[in-house]
Amino acid sequence: MTSNRLYSFLGNHTYQVSTNVLNQFAFHFQDFKNEILPNAEGLTLNFPGSVTIGQNANTPQATLERKYQFRDDVSVVSGDHTMKFGVNYIHAILDGYFYFGTRGYSLTFRQSPATIIAEGGFNRPDLLQSLQYSDGASSHFQKLDQLAFYFQDDWKVTRKLTLNLGLRWDANIGNLPPQNENRTMLLLKQLNHPTAQALAGDDSQLRRTTPSWTEFQPRFGFAYDPWGDGKTVIRGGYGIFYDQIFQNLSLFSSVQSQPEVFQTAINLQRPAGNPDPSSPLYSFRYGTDPLPALPANANFSSLINGSVGRINHPDAREPYIQKFSIGFQREVSRNMSISSDYVHTLGLHEPRFLNMNPLISKTCNAAFGGNSTVRPECPLGTSTRLLSQAFVAAGMPGNRLAQILSFATTNRSLFDSWTTTLKYRSNKLLFNAAYVLASSRSWGGWPTASYSGTGVAAVPEKQFGTNEFGPTKLDERHRIVLSGVINLPWDFQVAPIMQFGSARPYSPLAGFDSDGDGLQAVDRLCSGVDPAAVFAVRGNLAAVQALNPFGCQQAPVNSMRDGFVVNGTSVERRSGRFFNTDVKVSKNFQFGERYRLSTYIDLFNVFNTENLAFGNRLGLSSGANTSSFLTPLSLFGPGFGPPVGRPFTAQLGARFTF
Repeated sequence: MTSNRLYSFLGNHTYQVSTNVLNQFAFHFQDFKNEILPNAEGLTLNFPGSVTIGQNANTPQATLERKYQFRDDVSVVSGDHTMKFGVNYIHAILDGYFYFGTRGYSLTFRQSPATIIAEGGFNRPDLLQSLQYSDGASSHFQKLDQLAFYFQDDWKVTRKLTLNLGLRWDANIGNLPPQNENRTMLLLKQLNHPTAQALAGDDSQLRRTTPSWTEFQPRFGFAYDPWGDGKTVIRGGYGIFYDQIFQNLSLFSSVQSQPEVFQTAINLQRPAGNPDPSSPLYSFRYGTDPLPALPANANFSSLINGSVGRINHPDAREPYIQKFSIGFQREVSRNMSISSDYVHTLGLHEPRFLNMNPLISKTCNAAFGGNSTVRPECPLGTSTRLLSQAFVAAGMPGNRLAQILSFATTNRSLFDSWTTTLKYRSNKLLFNAAYVLASSRSWGGWPTASYSGTGVAAVPEKQFGTNEFGPTKLDERHRIVLSGVINLPWDFQVAPIMQFGSARPYSPLAGFDSDGDGLQAVDRLCSGVDPAAVFAVRGNLAAVQALNPFGCQQAPVNSMRDGFVVNGTSVERRSGRFFNTDVKVSKNFQFGERYRLSTYIDLFNVFNTENLAFGNRLGLSSGANTSSFLTPLSLFGPGFGPPVGRPFTAQLGARFTF
């Protein structure tokens, strides 16, 4: 169940100070509450094929926001200068909670409900794969003050040249949750280890709540008419533009500073066949035997052993871009114009989750060349992590924490685009044609200024390693768009639009921890391995591992742009390019002076073209997964394909006005 409530009030006042000075003041109040509640709470049953009964794993969650905004802008016209300056202040109170994982019992079965019922019901212990119980709290609360000043001047230097000069300053006070009470940081303070000291050693950094006080953003632009005839303009500019820390990423650490922590208190696994009679799930039958009781020592006010640590890196700051552009526009004739612009964007201090406590398999696991039997720095054998020895030395279990995910702002990206547009207009025809040549690249192959979660976390040593810089999952190299409006006799109108986009890339994942750091979500196939060979044995983990030995050099990030389609017994390679044509045909009827009937038909995907994507939401695909490795998904989501994506579809409509 979803509940939304919004109250909003806006007031403004405009005052003409003099003939060339104008002042505009605005006040805005907003109160917003969103809640997503589970249909059933406390029990979730998971079955193969993504079948879930009971509580949704992403519920309950809520967002509460109360905001007060004050803004004042002053415009001044003086000679060849048009100046504008102002101030903007926002006070926001942010509150809420989220449980990304069932709050209560979660049971995962090996068979589908239909198979279980057909084979006699749940009264069999071998059906259960895992049983978990999670509880505690997962709340966050922040007070945020946003302050900004700006000045800009449009200066008409000559009749042919206009300059735009500006400077902006921002401060987002309170946008960075403090870390001095973070449970993970408090544990790290007790360790004698360089990594722990670098993260938790500076208390003033941990108390910091304002990412930066030096967010100065200069902007420069120009427009030049070389011949002074108003038909040609050469334009360009440069600027720095700051974003805010994305709170959906930083709040993961914030909840570990609250009175209670949401975490898993029971985590039982039953291997297939379960040869160990001492296993708690050896004879458990769902619906017959009682669910395991919560351990007597369960304490949700502290992190249990083996918990995932969540921190914000002490040096975290807000991301920004440097943008440069140059281009021109020319009126070719009275009805036609052409423009062409190049834009270069450099993204700096973009977010990336880093695992600061990875497995050290190259030291402690013989499969990676290590030897855990003779090394004192491997107290947990092959399960030893970077800080395990330091935890033991401090009198704590070596598995006091598992991986430690640090929200850092160390990533960067590049985006270049060259856009050329042709426009034509007459009484009966409007036509637009655009071509975009673009390149989107980043470390990790993910545009991390947007939401990426922890699914693409990396160890610090790997983040900027060989083959880690490459095209992002949004790197569509070529795009062509043709559109128009054609006015026909008898008041008919036809409006077609055709789009073509080249295939976007993705990474062929191995599906197992091939480099021994404990993270398998971003481990790719070995460099030089033919994905077709892996496709032939997909789903067979041992066969995939044989083709991709531990510790190999991984393939470049997002090195694939096509995949395979299985048609019966035949397999063919397919491109993930996009092509689509839509057409709208409309006809208007006029009855007297007051009544009008507008009818239309929308035709989608006129040529019934296949449009496939290869990979899941992250643009990644695992060789250990039979259903996803290099196999297509519909670009239009479930319900339409593959193989066609959204098929040819017609929609009729009418509107009567009077």
